[in-house]
Amino acid sequence: MRKIYIFLLFITAYITVLAQWSSIRTVWFYANAYFPPTSTHVAGVDTSGNTYLVWHDHIFEFEFDIVQHKFNGTSWSGWQRVDDALSGQGYYGLSRMPSISVEPDGKRLIVWEDMKTGYFELHSKYYNNIDIPSQRQLTDDSAYTWYPKLQYADNRHHLFYIDSKSGVFNIYYNYYDSLWHNEEHVIAVDSACNDFSFYAYNDSTMVLSFLMKPYEYDNLYYSVKSNGIWNTLHPLFTGNFDVTYPNIISNSTNTFILFTANINGLYQLFMSKFNGISWSMPELISNNETNIMHPTGIINGNDFHIFFISDEFPNGIIKHSVYDIISDSIVSTETAVEVREGPIYSPKVVIDSNGNLQLMFTCADGERTSNRGPNNIYHLTLSGVKSNITETVKPYALSNYGNYYSISMTDDNDYSISILDKTGRCIADMPGDKRLILDNSYFKRNDIYFLIIKTNKNIYTEKVLWLN
Repeated sequence: MRKIYIFLLFITAYITVLAQWSSIRTVWFYANAYFPPTSTHVAGVDTSGNTYLVWHDHIFEFEFDIVQHKFNGTSWSGWQRVDDALSGQGYYGLSRMPSISVEPDGKRLIVWEDMKTGYFELHSKYYNNIDIPSQRQLTDDSAYTWYPKLQYADNRHHLFYIDSKSGVFNIYYNYYDSLWHNEEHVIAVDSACNDFSFYAYNDSTMVLSFLMKPYEYDNLYYSVKSNGIWNTLHPLFTGNFDVTYPNIISNSTNTFILFTANINGLYQLFMSKFNGISWSMPELISNNETNIMHPTGIINGNDFHIFFISDEFPNGIIKHSVYDIISDSIVSTETAVEVREGPIYSPKVVIDSNGNLQLMFTCADGERTSNRGPNNIYHLTLSGVKSNITETVKPYALSNYGNYYSISMTDDNDYSISILDKTGRCIADMPGDKRLILDNSYFKRNDIYFLIIKTNKNIYTEKVLWLN
């Protein structure tokens, strides 16, 4: 069991003078709307300022249907039912747990669980903004297929999901780039995988973190795909406690994971940073006074906007903290959504191309009507976020001269450098000079290596290929 925790207390402050929350809009009312309780992407943005939202809901029949909606920066419009209408013997009409990934021009893929065959399988529709898409069945194994999660990167839609066809819940992968490819069995273990989160980089590297219960507790593990190969499973946070809600958030430059863990009777919020190979020791970033649920976030420049539900009031409230990546500290915390007339669930957040942060959540504060429950969808905007961002400028220049690499510092700050091989083993650790030469005295063989460059303000990771 891990025994070292770093405590960062929240400091209450204003976010900035320019950033300002809008009033709360009603997106969907008199409904029974649900966002998946996991870290599934249900919202995505394009480069024209549009935000796309997908969820499952009671709107037509007694079972759930999939619905999509679009926000153009001013209003919500053009909602559509995604799953096909009831048809055929044995169609139970139960469609749920959708995920969406959006391309820059607004083309989008939606994948969900559907019981059209009498048992849960994955179905999809690809919206190319021209044709009326047909519903496609992706899996067909008469097993439980759950929690599809999508992300668009490297000109393809990446899909991970959980399936029990091996006899226990394992994690599988596929991708769509105009057609679906062969399924890959990514996590093949004897213990059940209960939830997961992933991030795909544009260089085909992927990091996957998941919950697994090898014994009595759900603990957190991870694996990294590099050069087309998934590496050995590693523990991220393990011990005699349960972990919930793993959620990886990245902008490719910085990658974090948020999760909650019940260490001392309360579910507290933890955060860890990925350096390209492994995760840092998780840090406790909540105040140990209330239970924390459904953590999520978005990175914009040097600001990591973190959202979570706190149960300091009976129905919960949504808190918003800003973590400054450069100073490695939480610089502000506020209440984004006050207590409401019903329980609050599953906040989801994106930043649109206009630099506005869009926060969406469901709340059980509506009236029940025929065949519908009280869960409604609400939305508010934090404007002016983009104008306060200054991008990270690396304080060094890295150059490849064939038979050596050169690292030159562009400021006078001290730094250190570690060289790791592709398995994560440290093969060199040294203080940095104003100009440092790395040659075959450090790189013993042709391979991929990682340079971990630490300054007094930040940590940078460079992946280098040594061929000599």
